[in-house]
Amino acid sequence: MSLRTPQDVLAATPYLLGFHPEDSVVLFGCKGTRLVFHLRGDLPPPAQAAGMAVSFAELLHARKITDVLAIGYGPDSTVSPMVTALELEMKRRGIAVRELLRADGGRFWSYLCGSPLCCPPDGTPYEIATTALAASATVAGRVVLPNREAVVRTLDPPVGLALAAMRVATDRAGVRLCGLLERGDARTLLDEAGEIAIRDGLAGCGDGGPGRIDDEDVAWLSLLLQTLSVRDQAWERIDLDGRRHWPTHERLWCEVLTRCEPSLAAPAGVLLAYTLWRSGDGVRATVAVERSLRADPAYSAAHLMAKVLQNAIPPSALAKVRRRRNRPRSPAARRRRR
Repeated sequence: MSLRTPQDVLAATPYLLGFHPEDSVVLFGCKGTRLVFHLRGDLPPPAQAAGMAVSFAELLHARKITDVLAIGYGPDSTVSPMVTALELEMKRRGIAVRELLRADGGRFWSYLCGSPLCCPPDGTPYEIATTALAASATVAGRVVLPNREAVVRTLDPPVGLALAAMRVATDRAGVRLCGLLERGDARTLLDEAGEIAIRDGLAGCGDGGPGRIDDEDVAWLSLLLQTLSVRDQAWERIDLDGRRHWPTHERLWCEVLTRCEPSLAAPAGVLLAYTLWRSGDGVRATVAVERSLRADPAYSAAHLMAKVLQNAIPPSALAKVRRRRNRPRSPAARRRRR
């Protein structure tokens, strides 16, 4: 997409985030003319705006962002302190501020334009739904939810009859697991069962399958994933299968996360978060991590994914780490290791 005007930026924002932001500050980071990064945060109280601006500016500077556009969604009393502080901190770090906007009630104001001809004091009306960008995004299947709370609800745990049915299925899966462990070496049997369950789950959620798995399979997978070696098998497959198959992994781990017994949700939450992060969906990845930590506040993999998301580490950093890890060591380095 090309973002040439304030209206373009405002139209693109909900499709990039997946929801319509409210009481938020949104930043678009560019390298030259290429959009490479975006983030959103809740608007802070005016007294905390400076501290939040420093954090955002340091984050963008660390990512080597050269240009930034910022939008504050909300009333002037909370947006102005935030965008003023952002402009100051960005300039201190040599990041060019291309646009600073405030949007509220279907109108926008630019902090960088003083002309009443193009930026009248009572704001400029804008409409997202009728733009060409909105039409293109809709054709491409991009869905925009009303707010972040609606995004959170898409990954809610089961309740009512669904939860009752899942608890029955989990009890049966527990009996099945006990029977499996009585047959021999637990580690080998669990790994083999996990490999089969992951393969079958992906087949069920793939393009040629029904698109979902039944309660018995959800319960069985959720129990097997409590074994770290099984969870790690699933984690590795996300990378091994590659980008073309990420939608299938996303469907599978979303199925398990939103339907399993809530106390068992931590591994599925991490697997979904990782898949979404690799796909560039930081908003839903964050929600998945939050679900994981609610299920198990001490789950170390969830804390790791939370740090990755909080520090806005891009998926491209993963490839760089792997290249460094696989790079042949020099004779001097090999001698130091000995």
